[in-house]
Amino acid sequence: MASSIRVGLALIFLINAVTLGSNPDKEPLQCQTPPSIMLHSDFGAWRMNKLAEQIIADGYITMTYRQVRELWDQGSCAPDNALLVSIDDLSGAWLRSTFVDMIDAFLEHELVLTLGIVSVTPDVSTQDPEIWDYFKQIDKQGIEIASHSTHHFCPTWLSQEELEVEFYDSHDLICEYLGRCPETLILPFGNGWDDPNVIETASHRFKTIVSIVAPLYYSGEPLLMKRMPPPGEIGELKTFLNKHFLPPNNLQIGVNEVNHRKIWKNNKRHSNGEICIE
Repeated sequence: MASSIRVGLALIFLINAVTLGSNPDKEPLQCQTPPSIMLHSDFGAWRMNKLAEQIIADGYITMTYRQVRELWDQGSCAPDNALLVSIDDLSGAWLRSTFVDMIDAFLEHELVLTLGIVSVTPDVSTQDPEIWDYFKQIDKQGIEIASHSTHHFCPTWLSQEELEVEFYDSHDLICEYLGRCPETLILPFGNGWDDPNVIETASHRFKTIVSIVAPLYYSGEPLLMKRMPPPGEIGELKTFLNKHFLPPNNLQIGVNEVNHRKIWKNNKRHSNGEICIE
């Protein structure tokens, strides 16, 4: 199955990728961000299977952020029919069976996705070798293992030292246990995408940074890419994605337009009144 996914994607890239060659004028390459949705364990395996079926019916191909970055490095944008799907809050210390079932639903349809790994949770910090063996297995099947930070803290609330722990320690832990270093950072709560220090700090380890609120186009170093929660009705997937990712919408979706939960670190507001939006 893994080989068929990779061969199929390779053919699609050759046919559909918008190749810009060597860009002799050295003008910065700018690409439209592919439709991208984020999921959590509460989405469940049943809806994951329905989502996979809808993706295929709508003519999308799934890609990972790593694959989009590889095309960028070759001077190409993602194909017009590319769709990025990510699941957050997995861990090498513990793993809900629901996560495995959701991943299986995609693999059974020969689709790929990205997983956001949180290195350490409050109750469990010891890494489980069996979980990492599983991550190695699905990595070989085309699933991207990305960082979702070390503790899932709100980046803009942290000191520089704490911020480096969140980004660098997470990166290095995945390198050690997966045997392959992550290239993508999924920002906790989508927080810090517009903070120059957060982006600069992350750029020392990661090539792509994924947020919630972000421009509709990606360009530069690192790549900054937006994503959205899934639509309420899976059957409306294409209409939903076109609304939020295709021009002539504003280049940036405002926080108030994104319908998600408000999450407080330790169930509290920060002392300055700021909250993290997920």
